[in-house]
Amino acid sequence: MERIPIIIVLGCGILPDGSPSELLRERLDTAFVSWLLNQRAIIVTTGGKGAKEPIPEAEAMALYLAKRGVTPNRLLQEPWSHTTAENIGNAKSVMERVGIDTENARVTIVSNDFHVGRAKMLAKRFGFQNVDVLSAPTKGIRTRMKMHIREPLAWCKSLALDWPNRIEPPAAVSEPSTGGSKYSGYGISCTNAP
Repeated sequence: MERIPIIIVLGCGILPDGSPSELLRERLDTAFVSWLLNQRAIIVTTGGKGAKEPIPEAEAMALYLAKRGVTPNRLLQEPWSHTTAENIGNAKSVMERVGIDTENARVTIVSNDFHVGRAKMLAKRFGFQNVDVLSAPTKGIRTRMKMHIREPLAWCKSLALDWPNRIEPPAAVSEPSTGGSKYSGYGISCTNAP
C-alpha cells in the first residue's frame, strides 16, 4: 500500500446556508496551508449532517477546500459522523477502503487548540501509529471560554466511552465512482451516505 501524508480535518458545524462556521473555517484554512506545503497529501474531511444543516459537514468542507484550490483527487469525505470519536473511526474506515495503510500512514489531525489533545488520544486509541496534530487558531473570547469549559467534560466522556468497539462503522462505503486516481471517486462528488 502507498504511504502518503494524510490530513484529517475534524468537523465542527456548518451554517444553514451550507458554509463553514467560524471555528470550522479556522480548521479548514489551517489544513489548506498544510496541504500547500505538501500537495501529495490527502485531506480527509469529516462530519455528518446535523439537524439544521443542509448537507453533511464533510461535503461543505470539501467544497470549501476545492474553492481554495485543493484538487478533488486529494479529497476524501467521511459524511456520517457526529462525534470526535466517530470522525476518527469512520475516517479510518474510508481511508482503508481506498487502500491507505492506516497503521503506517503519517496522519496529521487538524482541529482547534482546545481539541487537539483529545483528538490525538483518540487517534492513537483507534490504531493510528504516526499521529501529529495541527492546531487552528480559535478567535473570540466567548468561544474560547465556552470550549475550554466544555472540553474537560468531553475528555471524561472519551476516556470512559470512546473505544473502537463502541463506534459503528458506516454501513456502506461506496466504491470510487470515477476513473483516474484511485481516490477520485471519494472526492467532492461523492456524497453517498448509508
